[in-house]
Amino acid sequence: MLKKLYSVFQLKLQIVNTDPILVKSGMASLSDADMAFIQTKREDKPECFLPGSSLKGLLRSHMERICRTLKEDSVCVPYGRETKEPKSASCSQFFKEKKDKPSRNNTKSTITAEIYGHSCPACRLFGSAFFTGRLSTSDAYLEKKVSPEQRTSVALDRYTSKPVKGALFTYECLPAQCSFHTSLTLRNPELWMLGALGYLLWDLEDGLLRLGAHKSRGMGGIRGTLQSFQAIYYQNPKDELLGLEDFLSSEERENYQIQRFDLPRFSLKEAKKEARGVQIRYDLLPLTVEENRIKKDGLLGKLAPYFHRYLESVRWWSAIHQW
Repeated sequence: MLKKLYSVFQLKLQIVNTDPILVKSGMASLSDADMAFIQTKREDKPECFLPGSSLKGLLRSHMERICRTLKEDSVCVPYGRETKEPKSASCSQFFKEKKDKPSRNNTKSTITAEIYGHSCPACRLFGSAFFTGRLSTSDAYLEKKVSPEQRTSVALDRYTSKPVKGALFTYECLPAQCSFHTSLTLRNPELWMLGALGYLLWDLEDGLLRLGAHKSRGMGGIRGTLQSFQAIYYQNPKDELLGLEDFLSSEERENYQIQRFDLPRFSLKEAKKEARGVQIRYDLLPLTVEENRIKKDGLLGKLAPYFHRYLESVRWWSAIHQW
């Protein structure tokens, strides 16, 4: 099932940092600052950028907060090492222990289906050490090249409130109001995943997410604007919004523990449609955005009930212990 391509959703975002921002480089830098901004080469010139891995981690951690707020212990702790308590348990740790146990049923196809079926909502969407996930995130590049500025900071004595001798350090950051562009891609998503993505994009649009270093010191604020939203199908005779669950047989849905909810379906007949080879492309932006803001009653908003219904049905912790 995971080797087939049924649908692809492509989103393009503009990200603007509302505060100065620093995403630190882990490599040695020619900069004389103690903390240098991560850079890459574009057109043979060094340029600051926001790594796709950082953006994906930010979106995942925020989704985990949303899931835990709506339902306690509904997602795992990605780097947890426990398997006894849900508050510190990791899907990957369970899968490692399961895979290490010899079993006649541990064929590659069986393990793949069981890993997907027993993954928590966050791991299904973003992936784990055993599964790539449905969402991929590109690096975010500057629309206009901006050079980082250097700032100085110092630790303060907790008793005298004076600078501590020898505690001076410097760091680079990009000034506020820099504009980046990036893209998100979902391959074969279930419909609830689009509903979850809607919540993430609303909060990103409202400036509720922060990225990079010194987030508690007035840095790292970002806002995102959805600029393009396309759905690509390879078969869609009824021009409907379809999720992975709509392409699978009942046996496949059972093997991968994918649910098909009895909720309203959405027509794409009003969307601009383009045939491109074997692809059928739909422009979903007019159905989703109005005056550069995501509509609450737009396409993503209407998919929110799918996310809520899925989260209500999740029995991740009990199911993985019975596996």
